[in-house]
Amino acid sequence: MDGEWRYRDRSVRRGHTYVYWVRGRLQNGRGFASGRLAVHVPAAQTLLDASVQPFPARGSVTIRFSLPEAESVTVNVFDVRGQRVRALDRRARAPGEHRIDWDGRNDRGHPVGAGLYFVRVSAKHNVSVARAVIVR
Repeated sequence: MDGEWRYRDRSVRRGHTYVYWVRGRLQNGRGFASGRLAVHVPAAQTLLDASVQPFPARGSVTIRFSLPEAESVTVNVFDVRGQRVRALDRRARAPGEHRIDWDGRNDRGHPVGAGLYFVRVSAKHNVSVARAVIVR
């Protein structure tokens, strides 16, 4: 485009500041040089802490989390040994607040035993883990 210069630096990483000096040649043949251009690439925003309510629970729980931008999210429940007991959700979600209900059952549909469980909400650049305690 006329009067517009573009450059894409594909090597940048989130959370860093980069300094550029632009040099080029105008259409009339004269050289051009910019001053120092500092660009800060913000760190990836994190999921707001995933939370589980009620705590402790007698059966089902509600998992709440927030996304800063649209992205694919996976929500799984693990026991204290690190074994996945339930895959709750895996899909693209819009930015904002979200809620998922877990009925306290495993992937086979059986109620899980009383104990401590970990709800892991993971997105492209973010992971949040919340605790859930089931009492029977």
